[in-house]
Amino acid sequence: LAVLRDVRVWHGGCPNLSGEARYLPCVEVSSPEYYEWFSQVFEAQHRKQGGNEDDLWWPALPLDFANGIKDPRAKLCCHDFVEADPAGEVNLHAGDLGWLARSVARQQW
Repeated sequence: LAVLRDVRVWHGGCPNLSGEARYLPCVEVSSPEYYEWFSQVFEAQHRKQGGNEDDLWWPALPLDFANGIKDPRAKLCCHDFVEADPAGEVNLHAGDLGWLARSVARQQW
């Protein structure tokens, strides 16, 4: 079974406001043209917001999670995305989604 989806309409363009994590493991594939377009748009938005090249792409994979990767090929592919600083924000919040829910979730009733 394969599910194909268009990344442009992920979540219908809306954030997850439920306060609960929703996971959907996936493999994302895109054309070189889409990647090039997306990179240009993302970088332009980042510069417009006052960002610079040093903080454009940030590590998003917690060190503990990276250390749990067994396949050496996968470890190599993920190397650039690992937050190496144990005191880095990503590592401090690994597995804790409460901080995210407080940031984006609406009041539950």
